[in-house]
Amino acid sequence: MYVCLCAVFLAAPMVLTTRPYCRIFRRAYATEGLYWILNNSTFASMNGLVNLYVVSVVLGSLLEVIPIPKAPALTLSDASGPSSGAITTLVIVSCIASVLVLIAIVVHRRSRHHPDMSPGVLNSNSPDDDFYGVDEVYATTQTMSKFKTAGANDATLTKIPADQVQLARCLGGDIWMGDMESLNARIVLRRAPRFAGDHVTDSFFQGVKEMARLSHPNLVTYMGVTCLSGTDIYAVAEFMEKGSLISVYQAVPLTWEVQLGMATDVVEALHYLHTLMPIPVPVEHLRSSNVLVSSTFQCKLNIFNFMASYKSSTMCKEMYGNNQLAWRAPEVIKNEMHNFLAADMYSLGVVLAEIGTTTRPFDREISEVGTVHTDVWIVDSVMAGKGVPIPYDPKSPKWTSLPEEFQKLVQACLQSNSTKRPNSGMVLQRLKALKKDGIEL
Repeated sequence: MYVCLCAVFLAAPMVLTTRPYCRIFRRAYATEGLYWILNNSTFASMNGLVNLYVVSVVLGSLLEVIPIPKAPALTLSDASGPSSGAITTLVIVSCIASVLVLIAIVVHRRSRHHPDMSPGVLNSNSPDDDFYGVDEVYATTQTMSKFKTAGANDATLTKIPADQVQLARCLGGDIWMGDMESLNARIVLRRAPRFAGDHVTDSFFQGVKEMARLSHPNLVTYMGVTCLSGTDIYAVAEFMEKGSLISVYQAVPLTWEVQLGMATDVVEALHYLHTLMPIPVPVEHLRSSNVLVSSTFQCKLNIFNFMASYKSSTMCKEMYGNNQLAWRAPEVIKNEMHNFLAADMYSLGVVLAEIGTTTRPFDREISEVGTVHTDVWIVDSVMAGKGVPIPYDPKSPKWTSLPEEFQKLVQACLQSNSTKRPNSGMVLQRLKALKKDGIEL
């Protein structure tokens, strides 16, 4: 409707007479049309105003410089049709009007798809809120209601007052870094999807409950949930200063003592999860990016990865090149897994090799052909019955310089036959023995 009105305002001069005394009327009519567009609330954005203002100036200039021919006296020979001057003027005005209508449509769409956003971190508007017509007042009320009623009789959902939490910056996706004033400590937060359906919000709270029941020195500490801006629900956990394991060993030289301590930390967490009663908890996707490191080089598994119900409700299909297949057991790649705990032990073998060699798995292959081709090569090898290729370079000095007992431990975890892999208790015992022996590299 809006575009039609624009066209009527701007194209109306085309149907007016082209006699000279109508020049002022035509120009005033077109100008009024432009003023109506500029003052319309749909074009209240700065981009729309600037663009249309420039167009209006150009149009005014064109109307000033384009000569409008005087209509000659009519004779019997030409009284039956319009003059050539009238046709020329009609064509020019039609072109200008068409251009303005097209510009109006473009600016209108841009103003809808790119609403102005305030620069603050705690902006409560999503870029898609206006586009999808979200009723923010209703959504806020629903979110707060969910937050207040969730876990009313469940002590695991510790609720943190919003005034104690301050967001700092987004770390990527739905993970944020922030500060908790009451503890004077840095924290990390995972945000639930904004304005999501009830089933997603419910699965988020269920995932928090599953995560909250886990507690171990080598698991990132869960601290509670909070609701900010009235619309955003967050799960809160302790912040690990050095980030992921893979980013640490690629940037910082590590001594064997530190490496052995890191390996022991990871196995301690895994052993705790695998021996939980009545039901053990598999990690499923254990890899170095999910192992976080503190300022003292203590390793902890990311607690957010244990929100099983929430992960299953939001899980997307994985693609080649995401650099995750390197930690997958062959039975997982073939979709023939029967023992989750044994699959975790294979992933542990890859992580232990990373810690020992301070090198990402399949580093040489990724450097030569990239992650996509490396992932395809891994899958092809498994499907051909050859098993997963060795994720480290057995001829590398970083591998050959490792203690023989550590090498054997890694190789045992990487057995293609899942029944031949050691369990977490056996690995932990052998690592503690290495620590006790005090072997130096």
